[in-house]
Amino acid sequence: MSDVKKLSGIAISAMVIGICALVFSWMPIINNVSGIASMVGFVLSIPALIITCKKKTKRGKGFAIAGFVTNVVAFAIMWYTQTAYAFILS
Repeated sequence: MSDVKKLSGIAISAMVIGICALVFSWMPIINNVSGIASMVGFVLSIPALIITCKKKTKRGKGFAIAGFVTNVVAFAIMWYTQTAYAFILS
């Protein structure tokens, strides 16, 4: 018998979406899609945190925290750049 814990797929997907959203949050038109992706990643990171903290059979708490942080930062950057671009164009 193996005592290896399974890695949480939700936590990994939240982190990957967060990294992609963070990379594309600076670009003028693509950051709209980045904002939507960061919201999806944020929604995925909350259950990932709950699952990895409560269930002792899953690992990936670090991935879930990284996904949460990168999605919040990506959304903040997207919001700031949208505001800056709107101010420049007006």
